[in-house]
This record gives sequence, C-alpha cells and structure tokens, in this order.
Amino acid sequence: MSDQIVILLAISAGFFGPVPLEKVAEGVKALRGAAAKMSGEVVGRLTSAPKLSDADRKVILDLAGLALAPFRPVPPPPPKAAPPAPSKAPSKLATATTPPAAEPPPATKAAVKPSK
Repeated sequence: MSDQIVILLAISAGFFGPVPLEKVAEGVKALRGAAAKMSGEVVGRLTSAPKLSDADRKVILDLAGLALAPFRPVPPPPPKAAPPAPSKAPSKLATATTPPAAEPPPATKAAVKPSK
C-alpha cells in the first residue's frame, strides 16, 4: 500500500510531467523500489494516521523526486551570455585622451568697439 501512496503523491505533485512516456513504467518501478526502502516509521503512520502529515508528505516527495531523477530529461545548458552591445557614449578613456575643442579667445575691451 505504501508504494501506491508514493506513486499517487508523485503523480499529483507533477513529478511524471517531464518523464518521457516510454520511461513512465520504469519510473513507477523505481518508485515502488524506493517505497520498499522507506522508513518503517513513515510506513506505519501511512496505515495508522488519519491524515498524512506535512513532514511525511515531504519525506515521500523527496524520496519520489530522487527515484524519478534518472528518468527526467537533462535540461539543456543555459545559453551563453551575448557580448555586451557597444556603447554609443564615449568611453572614459576616449574622453580622457581627447583634447577639448578649441574655444575662441575671450573678447577684450580693446577688441570690442562701442556702438553709437
């Protein structure tokens, strides 16, 4: 009976979702084997407790996750990060080495003629 509970909890938690259809039977067999190795205390509570405790549910789901791990496809590696786009702003190096634009000389009083 404990194997049935492990299988049902694994199904209801969505653990079989990523398992390919052709590997489901093997996954169920792995869950049955894992249930057979489950702690006697947890198995005892499955048959005697009126309700499954959160702690026992976690133990069973952790066990199911480990048993089904070999049957899930390996996710592809994350894509490599693209190189940063070139910045349109001048770099600090460019502004530090670029001479400032020439400014016209300041007007002097002698160069400015008063208007009449």
